[in-house]
Amino acid sequence: MTADVCGTAAGHSAHYRRGEPTCPECRAAQAAYKRQWRKDPAKRQRENLATAANQRALWRLAELYRADFERLNDEERVALGLAPIDREVNR
Repeated sequence: MTADVCGTAAGHSAHYRRGEPTCPECRAAQAAYKRQWRKDPAKRQRENLATAANQRALWRLAELYRADFERLNDEERVALGLAPIDREVNR
């Protein structure tokens, strides 16, 4: 991990995505971020709505570009050690 990200909440997320143990600096930064986040219900609501909007947009894109989505999804599943989806069974 690069030094400019380490020691931040983003650094904590990067460790998590990579499956790495979180360093003490990133763990402390994430804890401070969460403490502040819990104090601000309006911020929580905005973040929850933003997440919902992102998810809805992704589902809409998946419908518009189904073949591309299925190919990308299969690639990601294989990269994570999962089998591709048997779409004949799931349709």
